[in-house]
Amino acid sequence: MRLPLNAASRLWGQLNNIDLPLWAREPLCSLFVRLFHCDMSEAAVTDLRHYNNIGELFRRQLRPDSRPVDQKCPLVCLVTLLFFCLF
Repeated sequence: MRLPLNAASRLWGQLNNIDLPLWAREPLCSLFVRLFHCDMSEAAVTDLRHYNNIGELFRRQLRPDSRPVDQKCPLVCLVTLLFFCLF
């Protein structure tokens, strides 16, 4: 039996783009930060009330000096990857 990963991914994306009321932003975004080990010290805006929804927090801007790129390297991947294995 296959897991419905496409449907789950779409649902997760829709839930993350629901705008949160101001009173709920800090507690819910804080939960997301803890669950997914987000380093908010790298964020351009560290105030969690700034993010209207979890999707904005996920796609947050980083400070220019937070992840310097090696100028001598001919090829750079600007994506942070985390692999999950499902059995």
